[in-house]
Amino acid sequence: METTTTLGVTYPEELIDNEHTIGNVLSTSSTHDKPVPFRNFSKIRRTTTPVEINHQTLMREFNVYANIEGKNIGTTSDEIEAMLENIRPTLPCGYELSFEGEVSIIKQSFANLGMGLILAILLAFSSSLRFSVRSGSY
Repeated sequence: METTTTLGVTYPEELIDNEHTIGNVLSTSSTHDKPVPFRNFSKIRRTTTPVEINHQTLMREFNVYANIEGKNIGTTSDEIEAMLENIRPTLPCGYELSFEGEVSIIKQSFANLGMGLILAILLAFSSSLRFSVRSGSY
């Protein structure tokens, strides 16, 4: 029976030129007197995995960063959001996609600005209405 275990190793990147380099890294053990090379107890292979996994409220979170050149951030985020709408229905239960950071702040600011404008118009209209009623009663 084969057991898969993910093992994290910190090693200078410029010194890793192939799988054999990692296989020669020595590991200490409480059951052996001498360090043992990884190749003696592991199968090393190249794979693609997330570079960084964050956790927020005990949930795994993957961040995707993008630098945009030649387009404005609003148009680009709308295009990405449209693409994500096709992906959202296919996500497994419990998964979600969201925009954070600058995009989220910009969209929230415009929503708040719109709400503030509506409230300002209502307040201006109600105070002019009150003034008209008072003026008519004199």
